[in-house]
Amino acid sequence: MQSIETRTCIHEMPTTEPADRANLLLRHLQELPESRLPLQAACQHGGWADAGDRTVGLIDSRCDGTALSATVAVYFNETVGGCNCNDDPVSHPAYARLLIVTRLADGMTTIALSEADD
Repeated sequence: MQSIETRTCIHEMPTTEPADRANLLLRHLQELPESRLPLQAACQHGGWADAGDRTVGLIDSRCDGTALSATVAVYFNETVGGCNCNDDPVSHPAYARLLIVTRLADGMTTIALSEADD
C-alpha cells in the first residue's frame, strides 16, 4: 500500500470535536497538490491522475484522543493518452478511497490508498 506523510494544522485547533477536525482535514486535502495524494495508484486505465478538479468527501471518521482516523472518497479524472498520433487524450472519471490518520499531538498525517471497501 502506497502511503504519503504530510503535516496538517489539525493539532492546532482549539476544538476537540471530531467532526470539526474531520471538516478541516477535508479542506486540507482539497488544497493539497495532487502529487501529495496517492491517486496514481487508483488509476485503472493506464493513464495518469489529474486531480486538478477533484472532489473530496468524508465516508467515516473517528477520534481516539491521540489520532483522527478518516476514510475519504476522492473523485478525480484519469487522463489516458491516445494510441497513435491522431488520437487525443481521453479523460475518465476515477475514484480513490483513502485512509487518513492524523496524530493530534503534532499534526503528522499518513495518507494511504485503501485497498478494501470496508
